[in-house]
Amino acid sequence: QLVVIGSNDGIVYAYEAKNGALRWKFQTSGDIKSAGAYDPIRRFVVVNSMDGKCYVLSARDGSPLYAKAAGAGIYSSPLVYQNITYMTSLDKSVYAFSLDTFKDMWTYETSGRVFSSPVIADSSLWVGSNDGRLYEIDPISGKLKYFFQTTERIVNKIVCNRSYIFVPTAIN
Repeated sequence: QLVVIGSNDGIVYAYEAKNGALRWKFQTSGDIKSAGAYDPIRRFVVVNSMDGKCYVLSARDGSPLYAKAAGAGIYSSPLVYQNITYMTSLDKSVYAFSLDTFKDMWTYETSGRVFSSPVIADSSLWVGSNDGRLYEIDPISGKLKYFFQTTERIVNKIVCNRSYIFVPTAIN
């Protein structure tokens, strides 16, 4: 069992959960501002960095397997759902790529920088943007299903339950 964390020094650290011993570390070129994701099927650790890359690492030894580049830094957490990684970027885009092939599936551009982490709920991908919109995107095709316009920026991950979507906004 591992505890994996990122840091403002740009390093991903993996510690043994039982005794806290450092097992491996991986250096990126930018600060890591959010939690990573884990793919239990392939045993991948997926981490976003402010260097504009989403890194897929081997959980076994931290070796890099793939790096998906965005057009700007990445502040949010990646989402691993089934065989796909979803990531957002300050370049105003949402990206999806396959964990089986590391091939791009789609890119969706919003009208504002995206700080919020993506969420899957009710068979849709949900992402908030600095343009004040909550986007509902088809997770397979990347096509917009719907959006809801708020009066303020959406900078944090939304929360969904069976009946409600909670959208945290930023007030200037």
